[in-house]
Amino acid sequence: MAAGDEASEPRFAFRYLPQKTCPALEHGDTQGRLRKWGMYGRITTQAFSFDQHFKVYQKDEFVKAFFNDPNVSTNLKLLTASGQWTTLAKLCFCK
Repeated sequence: MAAGDEASEPRFAFRYLPQKTCPALEHGDTQGRLRKWGMYGRITTQAFSFDQHFKVYQKDEFVKAFFNDPNVSTNLKLLTASGQWTTLAKLCFCK
């Protein structure tokens, strides 16, 4: 594959999975530990799927593709320094 071909076609596409839950966070023992450290109710998980097989040697491309994917930037929630939730798209000054 030529170098120009890689840039023209995305290597990974991501899909937001808003209904996916994290059972580990719902476990009583985990909730107790989160309460102990003041994290209960202040932590969240989000799930995304991707369309290709992950290969370790592609890790850099994978991470770049993840943060540049429009489905990620419009759905990935981040906590600002002021304690407000926002999306990556609202914080990103690139592009």
